[in-house]
Amino acid sequence: MNASQLDQALAQLEGSVAAYPNDPAPWHDLGLIREHESDSRGAIEAFEHAVALARTDWRPRLAIAALLSVLRPDGGLRHREAASAVREARGQRQAIG
Repeated sequence: MNASQLDQALAQLEGSVAAYPNDPAPWHDLGLIREHESDSRGAIEAFEHAVALARTDWRPRLAIAALLSVLRPDGGLRHREAASAVREARGQRQAIG
């Protein structure tokens, strides 16, 4: 994707979460685009919205874990938080089968 396409995708997803705030899918996808755009905090916020809306879906938890695992400690996020997110994602994935 080029910069123009990413900007378009971001605008569309922001419109989707505004129009369908209780649908976890656009929140998850918004997190992916924000992560790609190096907006780590915005990505985590979007992924956390998806988690809150879809408690049994392990994918946003795994996305949070992956993001936290690569962020530097000076970003204000800790390895322990990443490990906790991984444990939650594993638990959700195992519960689903």
